[in-house]
Amino acid sequence: GKFLSAIDDFPLMTELDEVGGGVMEFDSPSGRIVEALTIGKVSKQKVQLFYRATLPQLGWKETAAGNFSREGEVLKLEFPRTMSGSQDSAIISVLFMFSPAK
Repeated sequence: GKFLSAIDDFPLMTELDEVGGGVMEFDSPSGRIVEALTIGKVSKQKVQLFYRATLPQLGWKETAAGNFSREGEVLKLEFPRTMSGSQDSAIISVLFMFSPAK
């Protein structure tokens, strides 16, 4: 399987690829902040289902739709835009935002 370059234990579903220059990392006093932009030809629903099924196996707990927490970290999945295609085969972007829990 593939993993995000900035978070080595975070799986990247097969249909998604990181956008070149789309990773930002910051160190803050309370922990690391990472944003990673990906793109792929997949539906938003399939992305959501994949991460709902996969992340709990890695210790992440879904706290709200598209929001997860694990050991002092929070993760938010956002879908900034759909670029083209039908709902089932659209080219979408997925933004993964990791930050320290407050």
